[in-house]
Amino acid sequence: MEAMQIETTERLLADYLKRAGRHFSGAGRTVVQAFLHAGKPISVLDLTFSVKRLDPLVSLATVRGYMKLLRNAGLAVAIPACNPSGRGPMLFQLVTDPKPNSGGCPHRHLVCKDCGAVIDTENQHAGGDVLDAS
Repeated sequence: MEAMQIETTERLLADYLKRAGRHFSGAGRTVVQAFLHAGKPISVLDLTFSVKRLDPLVSLATVRGYMKLLRNAGLAVAIPACNPSGRGPMLFQLVTDPKPNSGGCPHRHLVCKDCGAVIDTENQHAGGDVLDAS
């Protein structure tokens, strides 16, 4: 992750929080930095493990809250990931060309129902957020 993209994402989130009457805490910066360094779609639980390596005092609730804020600010998208039982965690992915308050970008993913692997797809016109590859 380039320093410029980290700074841009942090600035856009700080602006979003300011408009909402909130502030960007140190714990929030840790969450954002861990998310940006993940480099792939990541669940809140896996992100929490990464965050706790940087700051053991940051809670799961804080990570979940900041991921919701990133999504609401249009800086992250949530991808439903299914396991063989048909259920699984939401995976969060950075929006690479963020537009403030956009709510995320409309791109699709293939999610393997066996292993949970997530693959970006160029098909912007497919129905739904997840394409069934089975």
